[in-house]
Amino acid sequence: MNTMIAVVSKLKGCIRQIEELNPSGALEEDIMNHAQMLLVQNPNYSKGFKFGHVWSILQGIEKFNSDNVKATYTRVQGQTAQADYSQSYNLEKDIYSPSSPHVSSFNLNITDSDSGSTSTKRPIGVKKAKLKRKNEQQFSKMVSQNDELVSALDLSTNVAMFKEENKILFKYLNTIADPIIREFIRDEQVRIMQKRTKIKNLNQLHIKEKHLGSIRLKKKNKDLKILLMVRVKVAMANVLYHFFMMLLLVENPLASSTSGDGFRLTLTHVDSAAGASRTLAQRIHRAVRRSYSRKRAIEAKRSVVPVSYGGESEYLVSFGIGSPALPVTAILDTGSDLIWTQCVPCFESIPQPSPFYNSFKSSSYSRIPCSNPFCSDASSILSSCASSEGDLCLYWISYGDETRSRGLLATETLRFGDGSSIHGVIFGCGFWNKSTLSNFTGIVGMGRGRFSLPAQLNPPRFSYCFTSINSSATSHLFLGTKASLGGGNRGGGGGSIGSTPFTPSPPNPSFYYLSLIGISLGGTRLPIPPSAFQLNPDGSNGMIIDSGTFLTILNQPGYDVLRKELIKQARLPLAESPVQGLDLCFSLKKRKSAPRMPELVFHFDGADMRFQRDKYMIYEPEEGLFCSAIAGTDGPSILGNYQQQDMHILYDLKANVLSFVPANCDRF
Repeated sequence: MNTMIAVVSKLKGCIRQIEELNPSGALEEDIMNHAQMLLVQNPNYSKGFKFGHVWSILQGIEKFNSDNVKATYTRVQGQTAQADYSQSYNLEKDIYSPSSPHVSSFNLNITDSDSGSTSTKRPIGVKKAKLKRKNEQQFSKMVSQNDELVSALDLSTNVAMFKEENKILFKYLNTIADPIIREFIRDEQVRIMQKRTKIKNLNQLHIKEKHLGSIRLKKKNKDLKILLMVRVKVAMANVLYHFFMMLLLVENPLASSTSGDGFRLTLTHVDSAAGASRTLAQRIHRAVRRSYSRKRAIEAKRSVVPVSYGGESEYLVSFGIGSPALPVTAILDTGSDLIWTQCVPCFESIPQPSPFYNSFKSSSYSRIPCSNPFCSDASSILSSCASSEGDLCLYWISYGDETRSRGLLATETLRFGDGSSIHGVIFGCGFWNKSTLSNFTGIVGMGRGRFSLPAQLNPPRFSYCFTSINSSATSHLFLGTKASLGGGNRGGGGGSIGSTPFTPSPPNPSFYYLSLIGISLGGTRLPIPPSAFQLNPDGSNGMIIDSGTFLTILNQPGYDVLRKELIKQARLPLAESPVQGLDLCFSLKKRKSAPRMPELVFHFDGADMRFQRDKYMIYEPEEGLFCSAIAGTDGPSILGNYQQQDMHILYDLKANVLSFVPANCDRF
């Protein structure tokens, strides 16, 4: 108390000096500012007046009126050596109460002992007693307000950061033309609001904790705050948008399996999984629309974030995830890397028929720490570390059809129908998921990147055999050591095995590029310019083999030459296409069957891939049409799955080779 009396007395003395030096009419605020400047010139008050936030109260209290302050200050000066300031504020050492690094928490319990006088006290009257009680109530209220201010200052954020966040928070989204930036700002606004809500909650927890006397209760509240911070920020923290690309050349840690011979899985076509009975024409039209959607996505040439040519696809794979296993039916996609599924808590979700994966119910779930090399890999997904939030590795992946997933990278056990399993598989636990998965639960990336399922196997390879689109038999996927062409005899398709190397493309490391040299039709090499299918250093052109695209799509200069030759060979009247994406159709209204067509050959580096009529032409008897399953594009070419039907195709990521052989896939 003596300390505060001394400070107030000194400030009032400075105010009187300023009032004497300034002409009448000076503003009270200016006088106060000059007085405080005069105060700090005294070495004992170099830190300034510490009680400015309660000055309006102090100056109205009788004990601090000029005469009382002056008298008390005189007594204080005479007793400096005996006064004990250990419970309040030391002017020379600038020591504050431990309650806050910013504001002193001081004792304002005014008693007669504060004056330091040892003389006999005179009784006070009733009015003075009431006034004393009123003063004590005012001081008690002031102490309470000061404590709240201390708590607020302790937990407040940087003022400059607060202002910067306000700029983002009040940004009008409709004025932002770029959809990627608009989505970023939208997500930042959500993050800021969640952050401020969390700070408010933590302030309340802090105030409550301060008044709890039990150490056990304090520890419990501390744990509660930590749990609140982790859960909220795991779910709501944005994926720290680092717009840079870096490929870490670190050897992949391989997942371990319980099957030394590899795995065999059943594949389901998306139109069969829906359970609806569709005609051949309906299935083809739906597949063409999906191909056209993917074609547009490829031609969009996005560059802000890594984009996979995934999302909607053609084939589904079923397995279990976790311990105990939760059934998952996910899209098989050779155009992307990450394996991911929707997880609890799901703040933005896509409708799916089965429950969301819950990591809290799985004993085999494990988060990936920031020290894991995968957490800094931005080659095919955006991944980043949130060490301040509990050593979390976050990801964001975007697909060409606007499907997006954001969440946490972790490891889990995948279990298959035959009882075999793969442990320690890296996957994405998606908390924000957008667009459509056609009512399925996630995506299994089969691309060339480090996050894909085959890249985590030993050996890192897989193969598949797609049955015909009009077949009731299921297709099959083989993983690890079971991925083998069997000397060309598996499936009884006959023919010899062909092999061609994958072509690397640093701008698009996930995709399986092949070197297509030329095309022949009926034994005649077509005059296609060499640059039509050549992969450029910037990732443009080239040819991708893809399981998720139905049609084969060729770069326009090469397609135009082939289209002209197909018209010449068919010798049929042209017809309008029943669906967007089928560029070339012929009318069969005056014929009872489709015409004979010559063999089509794609000449790859080191191998020729041969297609008979039914592997590049589509016969629709209900529509009376005969259409080409090949279309044109201004972007990269794609070898679609219609031409891969009844062909066993092996992807060897270690040897960097694609091998293929004709097969009867419905006999596997």
